[in-house]
Amino acid sequence: MSRSNWVVQILSGTSWIDDGTLYRPNKNITNKVTSTQQAIELVDGDEAFITPSTKYRTNQVEFAWLQIDATFLNKIKTYIQNGSGLKIIEHLGTSHIGKFTSLEYVDEVGQDLNLYDISCNFVYNPNL
Repeated sequence: MSRSNWVVQILSGTSWIDDGTLYRPNKNITNKVTSTQQAIELVDGDEAFITPSTKYRTNQVEFAWLQIDATFLNKIKTYIQNGSGLKIIEHLGTSHIGKFTSLEYVDEVGQDLNLYDISCNFVYNPNL
């Protein structure tokens, strides 16, 4: 099966260092932006909003890959175990900056050796 790749860079000090590629995920990525504004009720019963200095946050997203080999799986595990800051650059140039925070994988019993379906949570942190 032919797979396309995304570029991955790892944060080292204050610089981004190329760390090869990751396969393009097999599942669409659903992004969500959440406002941090809070509604409060005023004395006269009207509603007002408080806007903190951080006006919104981008939540975590899920990356999923199907039939992945052990080498790829171990690369993701290493990112999580090391707490690596990552910049993942899509084929269209969009960057995802943050960290993988969890990994779940299924060993495909009865299939080729060492093939896994995996899903990872990636938490955005553009301040890395």
